[in-house]
Amino acid sequence: MSYWILSKKPNGGALLDMLPDGSPQEFRFRQGLSLAPEFPMGGAMQFSSLFQQYIKVFDFVTALLPVLVVSSRVRRVLEQLEADNCEFLPVILKDHKGNVASTEHFVLHVLGSQDAIDLERSQYKTGALVEDQIKTMKKLVLAPERIDPKALLFRPSRMRHRFMLHQRLLDAFMAAGLTGLHVYPAEGWNGMDIA
Repeated sequence: MSYWILSKKPNGGALLDMLPDGSPQEFRFRQGLSLAPEFPMGGAMQFSSLFQQYIKVFDFVTALLPVLVVSSRVRRVLEQLEADNCEFLPVILKDHKGNVASTEHFVLHVLGSQDAIDLERSQYKTGALVEDQIKTMKKLVLAPERIDPKALLFRPSRMRHRFMLHQRLLDAFMAAGLTGLHVYPAEGWNGMDIA
């Protein structure tokens, strides 16, 4: 089984740097608990004013936040594969001028986490404030025997600011021709978000 890390680097399309008004605090998106009851459904996310040149809307929209922002096409693939740990929180994407750029995108909130990292063999540093979370990774070694084989998309429990996906899901995303997706092989990953 192969697993992949979803890249956080800009993909050439629009960038988002703020959640909709009235959203739960950013740190709560890392906790893996349901946020649907308190999320402002259909709230607006405007393209970052710091990146005026980026206006394309891809299926995977770069968010400088602890969330994934994806299109209805991504949602369809996940639903077809019966990924049952995902909440799709509808948002309206607005361009730099405030015009509606998409009504077909969602904050993809991944519930739970997987004990995916072999802490004995990986090389990493933990954070000073949140000691159970890995802040920097030098070499990632997985513990695939501890990952639920049904987990297609998940946050590692010790690195909840990142997302991993199973080869089966990557294959489905590629077959669907989804745009804006960039991944790294998880095994041996050095923590860098570069090409």
